[in-house]
Amino acid sequence: MSRDGSDGLIEIRPARPAGRLLPAEGWTVDHWRLTADAGQGTLTLSGDRYRSGRVRLFPLGAAGRADGVTTVCLATYRWEVNPKPRSIWRMLLLDRDGRLVGAGLDRPGPQALRLFPPEVFEPLTAAGIRVVSESYDSAQALEDAHPGAAGKVALAGANRGRMAAIGLTAALLILIVVFLVVYLTR
Repeated sequence: MSRDGSDGLIEIRPARPAGRLLPAEGWTVDHWRLTADAGQGTLTLSGDRYRSGRVRLFPLGAAGRADGVTTVCLATYRWEVNPKPRSIWRMLLLDRDGRLVGAGLDRPGPQALRLFPPEVFEPLTAAGIRVVSESYDSAQALEDAHPGAAGKVALAGANRGRMAAIGLTAALLILIVVFLVVYLTR
């Protein structure tokens, strides 16, 4: 749910899904907040880390700061860590040039959409913040579009299969070379 106050304060809260909450959704529903304060020129993200009191403060682009947040990008990407690919959702905070200013946690796509359907973020437009949804085929594609957005873990996981194939190929080549050396020295 969100609150669109006449005092220039907009508070975005996750939607409470119907039925029983999944593990960790209770914490998110109770503690996650994204607050835009036009009067102060700030955007505050709190409750994004499980059981953490850490609050992150970002300038708003409407306050005239070049590095201020002007866009909230609701990004989804495919993450192929094991043979079964997963959909991952991540909220990105972008400046006027589309550069990454900050990001929320990676969340499983279907679970995130239960808590964060795009319409939850619509009140941010009153604070001059655009809300866009983007979809990418891989963590690398997300990283290419918004450097720093995918994170090291997602990129390492996405490249694990490719790295394993390269390692196996290199091991096979070494084995062939050793076999040839032994064969030719006889």
